This record gives sequence, structure tokens and C-alpha cells, in this order.
Amino acid sequence: MSFDMHRTVPVNILILKDSAAYRNYLVRRNRGMAVASYGLYIPSEHQIVVYVRKNRNLTFKTIKHEVSHAVVDTIVPYAPAWLNEGLAEQMEMLERDETGLYFERHRENRWVVAQARQQGRLSDIDRFLKLPSEKWRHSDSSGNGSLRAQSGQFVAFLLAKPTSRNFLVRLMHNFNRG
Repeated sequence: MSFDMHRTVPVNILILKDSAAYRNYLVRRNRGMAVASYGLYIPSEHQIVVYVRKNRNLTFKTIKHEVSHAVVDTIVPYAPAWLNEGLAEQMEMLERDETGLYFERHRENRWVVAQARQQGRLSDIDRFLKLPSEKWRHSDSSGNGSLRAQSGQFVAFLLAKPTSRNFLVRLMHNFNRG
């Protein structure tokens, strides 16, 4: 994406043994609002906190998701919440085989967006893109899971073709400059 990827992205990853230890850690650190999450990136501390899930592959997906937040926070500090979360949703689907890196489809996000569309709860794209980050985060933390899924699906759409991928890169460069 033509960013200075040789810059260091300082981050410590704390992996806790289970969800109870994770919740207790968040409450002790006054991060209790994130109790319903699988992981958290704390920018002020350059720290990722996750817990080991029964399916360890899901733990690694959460780590990839949170690492994406650390990278975006470092290289594109002015990225709006929808873009930051959409990129993280895609990064958790990043896989590698003998030919290189590729993205798996995010089946859960596709299902959530399809349900929101069917129920008439899907945000119009212009309203979605204009939503200030603070309001986006508030809506996301209040349980509107379709915003997170819609962000992921929109970024997946932008990454799917070279012209829209170029648009996404230009957008990120503009946010990088503030």
C-alpha cells in the first residue's frame, strides 16, 4: 500500500488463559466496556490483550485483527472508525499458502449484512461513510453488530478489484496526512 512499512509498530501482546481472566484484567484496568470482546488493542499502552479460546485458530484470528488496529494506528492515525474496523475485519481473514497471502471470505460478516439488509437495518452507504467515528464506536459498542460487519464487507469490496483497491490506498494516504 506504499506506506513506510519498515517503521516499527510497537506492541506487546498479552495472552490470558481464558475469558474470565480477560474480563478480570479489563475490569482491573478500567476497560470494562470491552468485556464482550475477544480481544482489545489499547493504543495509549501499545498493548493487545486477548485470551485463549477453545478453538485456538479463533485466538490467532483475534490477534491478527488487533495487530491490524496497531498497524493502522501507527501508519494511518486519522483513519475513521469504519475504515479501521473494516481493515481489521479483513486482516483476521488473512491466510497464507504456498502461493502467498490471500483473504478468506468472512462468512459471519456476510451473514450479518444479509440479515440487516433483509430486516431493513442496513445503513445507506452515504450515511454509513459520513458517520463520525465517535458515533460509529458508540453504535458499535451498543450492540449494532451490523456496522462492524458492514465495515468489513465494504473494505472487502474495495480490496476485491485493482481500481477500488487503488481508491482505498489513496483514501488511506489522505487520512495519513490528516
